[in-house]
Amino acid sequence: MAGGPVDILMYHSISDRGGPTSISPAIFKMQMEALKASGRPVVSIDALADDTWPANAVVITFDDAFQDFADNAWPVLNKLGFPAIVYVPTHYVGGAEAWKGAANPPRNIMSWSSMRNLADAGVSFGSHTISHADLTTLSSDELWREIE
Repeated sequence: MAGGPVDILMYHSISDRGGPTSISPAIFKMQMEALKASGRPVVSIDALADDTWPANAVVITFDDAFQDFADNAWPVLNKLGFPAIVYVPTHYVGGAEAWKGAANPPRNIMSWSSMRNLADAGVSFGSHTISHADLTTLSSDELWREIE
């Protein structure tokens, strides 16, 4: 390990929707400002792959590619100079969540153009499968399709 253990902060929705996968934009902003004040280095996920992270590093991740990442989270992260990675369920890009356990009413998923703009600004993107499937329930062929 380059710099020792890494803490990974995982978020979903940064909105006032409520529920177990949402936190308010105001609370998110306070958390990020506290992280900045702590002096802990926030690194991209690539630093872990490259084995180049500093001691006490933090990685910030977002599941599901909700539009509220672009609207509420990225402006805070960008202002503080924090990198982030967003994991995308590709079948839902430009639409709304519709998987088992999705919020009602469903939350909007970013469009490809929105993600391109964010990628140009430094946001990383990764796979969250095609359909947000429970991978433990899939056959080998289905698993391969979702992950590949």
